[in-house]
Amino acid sequence: MNKPVYFSFPDTPVARVFHQIRTTASDRTLLQRQLGYSQASITRHVASLMEAGLVEEVSAANQEESRTGRPRITLGIDGGHLTAWGAHVGVSSTEIVVCDVGGRIIRQRRLPLATKKLAPEDHLRTVSHELERLSVGLPQPVDVGIAFSSHVNHHGFVDSSEYGWHDINVCSLLSEIFNRSVSVSTGVLAMAGAEISDTPLAADRREAPLLPSTLYFYAREIVNHAWIFNGVVHRPHSGKAPSIYRPETPSHASPLSVSGIIDEATAQGLRTSSFADLVRHSQHCTPIKELFRARAEALGDAVAAAVEFVDPEVVVFAGEAFTLDPDTLRVTVSRVRHTAHPGAQLRIHNAGRNILQRAASQVALSRFRNDPLLFS
Repeated sequence: MNKPVYFSFPDTPVARVFHQIRTTASDRTLLQRQLGYSQASITRHVASLMEAGLVEEVSAANQEESRTGRPRITLGIDGGHLTAWGAHVGVSSTEIVVCDVGGRIIRQRRLPLATKKLAPEDHLRTVSHELERLSVGLPQPVDVGIAFSSHVNHHGFVDSSEYGWHDINVCSLLSEIFNRSVSVSTGVLAMAGAEISDTPLAADRREAPLLPSTLYFYAREIVNHAWIFNGVVHRPHSGKAPSIYRPETPSHASPLSVSGIIDEATAQGLRTSSFADLVRHSQHCTPIKELFRARAEALGDAVAAAVEFVDPEVVVFAGEAFTLDPDTLRVTVSRVRHTAHPGAQLRIHNAGRNILQRAASQVALSRFRNDPLLFS
C-alpha cells in the first residue's frame, strides 16, 4: 500500500553524491572531502551518474577568464532527458508542472478547479488528464507527485471540510487513476522538504544538524504547518488540523483560511473575487478591517502557541495571509515576539505562485532523489 512520502536527507552513497552535486559547485576532490567517501567510491558513483545522463562535467573557464592555467572542471546536474509530473491541489485551484529530474520546470499551468464542485475522483482524473495534455511531445515521466493543501494522514487519506472531502484515500485513488504508484504529500511538508533538498551535506552525520530546527507556516486557503528537526520533516500521524487553527471569533467567523474570510465578508454583503481584493477593501471598510484584525490575532496566537511548545531556531511565514496582508504579518510577528520565545529567527517567504509549483515538483522528485539510478 502506498503511503505519503517522507522528506529527509538521502541515505545511500550515490544519492548523497547526486544531492551534493545539485547543491554545490563541487568537483571530485571536493566531493571526497565533503562526504567523507574514498576517492574510488566518488569516482565510481560519479561515473554511474554520468552514464545515466544525470551528471555532466562543466568547465569553469567561462567564469574564470581572468585566471591563467588549466580551468577547473566542476560537476553539474544534467537529466534534461527525464521528466516528472507534479501538481499542488488547492481548495479553489490546482497548479500543475512538468519538470526535468534536475528540478527545472519545463511547463506549468494553473487549473481553476474547486474541490467542492467535483467529486474527488472526477477532480483528480481532471488533473491527470491536464498533466497528459501539458506534457504532449515530452518523454513519459519517471514519477508523478501530488501535493494537497489539506492534511494527508499517514495512511494517505484526506478528510477536509475545506475540500468537502470525507475520508478519501488519495494514495489508492491516484494509483488507480494514473495506473502507477504516485507520490503524495501535504503541500506544506513538501515546502519544508524543499529546504532540505537545497541544503548541502556534511561528511560527519554526528555533527550539529545541517539545518536549524524550523517551524514552517503556510496560510492561504488552509492554515498548515511543518516542522523540520535534525534534517527531517516530521510527518504527522493523524493528519488532523490542530483545533487552534479553527477558532471562532465573537461574531462566529469562519476558520482562518483565505476562503473562510472571503465567505465571512460575502455574508456581510461585500462582493469580492479574491483575497488581494479583500485586503484592499479592508483598508477603508471598518467591518472588514475588524474581521482581518480578529483573524490576525487568532492566527498569531496559533503560531505563538506552536513556537512556544516546539521552541524552534527559525520560524518561516509563507502564503497569501502573510505576504498579501502586511497587517496580519505584523500582528502575527508581534504575538510570537511577546508570547513565545523571542530568540527565534523569523523569516517571510515571498515566493508567491512559485511556492506551489515548487511543492508540486518537490513531491514529484522525492523518490527519484532518494534513488536516482533506480528511476533513470
